[in-house]
Amino acid sequence: MGEYVSAGRVNGYVCHPTKAGGAGMLLLPHVMGIEPPMREDAQAFADAGFTTLVWDPYPGFDVEKDGEPPRCVDETCVADQVACVSYMLSELGVQRVGMIGWCMGGRMALTLAARERRLAAAVAYYPSLREPRRAEEIDVVPIAGEIRCPLQVVYPGKDHVTSNATFAALRKQLDTCPGPVTVQVYPDAVHGFLSRQGESEANGLAGRLAWPQTMAFLRAAVFRD
Repeated sequence: MGEYVSAGRVNGYVCHPTKAGGAGMLLLPHVMGIEPPMREDAQAFADAGFTTLVWDPYPGFDVEKDGEPPRCVDETCVADQVACVSYMLSELGVQRVGMIGWCMGGRMALTLAARERRLAAAVAYYPSLREPRRAEEIDVVPIAGEIRCPLQVVYPGKDHVTSNATFAALRKQLDTCPGPVTVQVYPDAVHGFLSRQGESEANGLAGRLAWPQTMAFLRAAVFRD
C-alpha cells in the first residue's frame, strides 16, 4: 500500500490517505527500524487521514536480513528528520506535520520537537534515555523545556531503559515548556508495552488506555476543521 522514497537526506516509507486533508505524520521507529509492524502503523495512520512518512534510520541496511543495525548518531539523525519535515511540507502536499516516536524514536522525537518549530504536535512513547548515556546520543533532559508544540509523553513505570529517576528529571523539565504537555504514566507496564500487550494485564490495560488518547491528541492538534 505504501512506497519507499529516497531523496537526499530523506529516506523512508510513505503511505497516502484515500482523501488527503493536509495533515501529515512523521513516524520515528524503535531501534529495529522499518519492520513490517511499522509499515502497518503507517497504513493505520493513512487510513485515519494522515499522509504518513516513516523515517528510515538505516537506509541501505536491511535489518530483517542483515541482523543487528548500526548505532545511530543522534545529531545526524535530527538533520535527516528535519529534512523529512521539509519534504513532507514541500513534496507531499502536507500543511501540518505531527510526529510520533517509540523507544529510540521516542528519544529522538523529544529532541526534534525541541529544535523544529514547524511541528504541529509530538508524541514520545517510552523514550529511551539511558544512564549512562551513550556518546552518540543527545542529552534530551536539559533541552526538553524548549519544546513549544503540543506534546504527549507516555511512560511505563517498569521501564528497564529509562529509570524512574531519569523520567522524573525529564518531567520536571517538561513543566517549563511554553506549550501544552500531557503525560501518561502506567506504573506496572514495561518498555515497549504497545507490542507486548499480551504479556501481562498491566501491558494490555496500558495499551488500551494509551493509544486512543494518542490518536485523539493527534487529531485535535494536527487536523483542522
